[in-house]
Amino acid sequence: VFALALKLLYVRRHVLYVDHLIFAAHFQSALFFMFAVVWLVARVAQLALAWTMLLQIVVFLLMATVYLGMALRRLHEESRAMTAAKSIIVLFAYLFGLQWVFGPALVFVISRI
Repeated sequence: VFALALKLLYVRRHVLYVDHLIFAAHFQSALFFMFAVVWLVARVAQLALAWTMLLQIVVFLLMATVYLGMALRRLHEESRAMTAAKSIIVLFAYLFGLQWVFGPALVFVISRI
């Protein structure tokens, strides 16, 4: 979903879908790395689960807005306003895709309890 949203937003740039797929994989890897770092810090500091989840949400929002905006601006060399607008659209598409992946998984896990 992430790479498809990038392809649709940057259709005039003549960038291949594979390039957007590679960018999406790099972004996803960086996101998982930051989640792992937050989890490790929370374990070492012995934070409660609620604080760990809150910290992960804050890190996700910061990384998604700042890192994605910087990476897209550097990659496509657009204005800050255009990059910010496209970043917001891509993030909504990303979160919509996550909802369809993790929603059924969450229902499945809860039904097994």
